[in-house]
Amino acid sequence: MMLVAVLLITAAGCRKKDEPLKGTWVQLKDFPGNARDGAVSFVIGKYGYICTGHDKYNCLRDVWQYDSETDTWTQKNQFPGTERSGAVAFTIGNKGYIGLGSNGTYYMNDFWEYDPDTDTWTEKASYPGSGREGVYAFGIDGKGYAGCGFDDHYLNDFYKYDPVNDQWSQIATILGDKRAGGNTFVYDGKGFVFGGEYNWEPITEFDLFNPSIGNWMALNKTTNYTSGSFDNSYTDLARESGVMFLIGDYAYVSLGLISSRLIQSTWQYDIKNDLWQRVADFPSEGFSDAACFSFDGYGIVAGGRNGNVYNSEVWKFVPDAPTD
Repeated sequence: MMLVAVLLITAAGCRKKDEPLKGTWVQLKDFPGNARDGAVSFVIGKYGYICTGHDKYNCLRDVWQYDSETDTWTQKNQFPGTERSGAVAFTIGNKGYIGLGSNGTYYMNDFWEYDPDTDTWTEKASYPGSGREGVYAFGIDGKGYAGCGFDDHYLNDFYKYDPVNDQWSQIATILGDKRAGGNTFVYDGKGFVFGGEYNWEPITEFDLFNPSIGNWMALNKTTNYTSGSFDNSYTDLARESGVMFLIGDYAYVSLGLISSRLIQSTWQYDIKNDLWQRVADFPSEGFSDAACFSFDGYGIVAGGRNGNVYNSEVWKFVPDAPTD
């Protein structure tokens, strides 16, 4: 499938002045663990998992399983590595992988595999780059990919993990700026890397990695940068520490920060046409560094932080229903 940039006015640009933005946010039962930010999350089947993070006073290593069918949480065996925040996670098959992050004193490069069938953790080969936080990661076709981040310096190196051989190998560095603290999703066998920051300024490059050829491709930037009408409304799209879901043929980004300012806007990404459209804003206070899951037809947001306030709220976003 080819991604084609089409120069047209987005639906957001054509929306009537008083017409509500599409999508519905629904508040669910609160997260039962400590309110936190900087947790990692991954999905295996109908279950989402939240692990680690920071609760204002301490780094954490508890693990919680979310059942998307019953809207219930169950505490699982705790992560056996060092407590941390700003770690990274991805899923390969029916296993979850967690690693990297910081405990406030040093950056870590260890990696661990979680088996949900036995609720057990196994330490795997360490990440070959420097210990770091704010990494981008995704799993594609039985391999994991992780890179960029911050180790007191911004980074752009990327590595591939093979769970069969328990080995890491370096791949091509990402295009554009070094970066940390953004989001990823996987579509059509390709990994998409969105947002983040470099020296407190939002990253506007938007890139995908194609494992079949081992190279990165630049997509349309997430800011107004051409005379074309398609990006004229991209004024608060680029961000760091947000949340991202993949729902069908669209990705959605919400919450996060722009140069330390919390934002509540939500955007829909048309993957096939490489275009963005504004949808329903997050209805509560803005948060950064929340955890998120993608399920069939909706996304889930849990936790996050607003200044010194740590959040236990859980919200569900359904993109195909209009707001009232």
